[in-house]
This record gives sequence, structure tokens and C-alpha cells, in this order.
Amino acid sequence: MGDCAAVQPIAQGDYTYLCDGVPVPVFERWSLFQVGELFALHSTREIPALSAVISARALIGEGRIKQCVLRWHDVDRQKTIAASSYRAEESAPASGRYLYRATGMSTRRVAVGRALYFPLLRIFAGQLLGALAVQENAEAQVLVPWIHDPSQPRKLFVPEFSQRRVRFLEAVCARKGGEILDCYEYVGGQYDRGAIYGMANGLLREYRWQQGRSEWVVQLENLQGCWPGEALWPHPMVPATDAISAET
Repeated sequence: MGDCAAVQPIAQGDYTYLCDGVPVPVFERWSLFQVGELFALHSTREIPALSAVISARALIGEGRIKQCVLRWHDVDRQKTIAASSYRAEESAPASGRYLYRATGMSTRRVAVGRALYFPLLRIFAGQLLGALAVQENAEAQVLVPWIHDPSQPRKLFVPEFSQRRVRFLEAVCARKGGEILDCYEYVGGQYDRGAIYGMANGLLREYRWQQGRSEWVVQLENLQGCWPGEALWPHPMVPATDAISAET
């Protein structure tokens, strides 16, 4: 997929996690590179409580993920516990294939068909919501690699398909900086009560969901460089007549 180590990112940032307003030690970073006519997007999520790191390296072109390699490492990144790869079929752009392997298991292959692919890391949310928004009824099958229970390492990254949909809610002023965010509800899979995404030009700025009695919030911090917006991937468009509300 190419080595971007010597290339400066055109944009980068961090996502911070809060549970009921209290910071959680989960550290998620991303960097975006331009490689000719394509983009390379790298992201890692460090989870000290699980002694784990999830990393994704994706190649993006024509508004879609062309290739992506996903890995679950131990905290020192010395051992790969599970790995998977996704590749879009060039002969059928709406289709793809997915390979996955956990420790002690042989590599398995699954035809993705027309399902959308989401490689876990938050920076890919804009690509997924944008792809969902143009589907009939803004709804489609989505493949998400399984990570529900890390105590079952042989199940990590098993492909999990579920029906998901997105719905525009409103445009609001962000708490920080007064930027206008387009807010969407995302429903399906484990999000029966819906998760709320705050997007700006296809970039996830804030993400909220309810887990039991706790409210989780993910926020973008330390944004640097120039986010390419539509040049990277299409994002949902909001009707011009929708009112903007002030979020306090």
C-alpha cells in the first residue's frame, strides 16, 4: 500500500473519548497523505486497559476505500493478535472482498457483495455516512469487523454484517469555535437507540452514543493541515432550508 513515512501529512488530528463527561484513556490518532491521485489514511487507537492497539491503513480513491489493512496488536506492537484486509473489486466498484485471520486460525475469505465497509476507526465515519446517504432510503448492509469481546481473540475481526441507516437531524453550532456541524442519526448494529454524528465537510467532529446508562462522547482535537473534503470522499448534503440551532 506504499510507505508514507517520508511524506508529510496534509491533515492530521486526534479523537478523545469521554464517558459521562470524564476523560477515558483511549487515544486515537489519524494522518492523511496524498499519494498521486489517491489518498492514504492511517489511524491508530490505543486502548491501555486492554493492552491493545488497533491500526488501519487505507488507500482511498474516487470517494471510496480501495484497500484497507486492519490489525489488532499487543500494546508494544510486537505481536499481531488479528489482522484483516479489504479490497474493492475494480471490475465491480460496488463490490469487495474481505480476508481475516486471528492467532492460531487460518486465513478466511468472505465476499462483501454490495455491503459497505467500515474499518472501525472514527476518521472513516464520514466515508460511511456519505456512502449510506446515497443509498435507497439511506440504508444498506454494512460490514464491521467484530471486536465486541477482546477476551475471545479468535473471533476478532470476524466480519459482522448488519443493516444500518443514516438520517439528517439538524445543523448546529459546535461547542468549540462556533463551527456549523451537520448532525446525523446513525442506527443499526449495536446502535439500536441511535448514535449522533456531528460532521463538517465530511470530517467527524463529534460523536455521541448511549451505552447502558452511560453517555459516551468522542471529540476531534488538535486538527492540523487542510482537510480536503469532497476531494477525499463525498459527504451528505443538507437541505438549504434546514434551520440552524444554537447548541448550548
